[in-house]
Amino acid sequence: MVTKDLISTQQVLLNAIGLTVLCVVLLAVVQFALLYHGAIVLERAATAGAREAALPKASYQSVAAVIQQRLVDQRWGKHLAPPTVLINGRPTVSRYQVTSGDRIDVKLRVDMLAMTADLLRPIGLSCADQQLEAVAHRRVP
Repeated sequence: MVTKDLISTQQVLLNAIGLTVLCVVLLAVVQFALLYHGAIVLERAATAGAREAALPKASYQSVAAVIQQRLVDQRWGKHLAPPTVLINGRPTVSRYQVTSGDRIDVKLRVDMLAMTADLLRPIGLSCADQQLEAVAHRRVP
């Protein structure tokens, strides 16, 4: 009788450990999927901003507006840091003139906690104080 109770207790503990590991793995997959989706959306917004920046009459405000338009459906879009627009490696914040051959870089950053809950914090894998960054490059034809 004692041996049977011991075996059933061991089975319960093994099942509990297995279920806990399964839950942690599931949370990790969910958090990764949310961050991966956010990275794709952020990259597409940066690419749209770079396309806009290459236009002849573009301004920093028009680039920022195109980026915000791309992120309007994302709940984390309002937490986006101001975009960085670089023309040949130099930052710009107002109207600028691009010429043929100029390299345009648009950088976007957003806090990871704005995209997803910190699901893995209980096991020591926090994404607090970390940002997701997307950079798009474009050369003016």
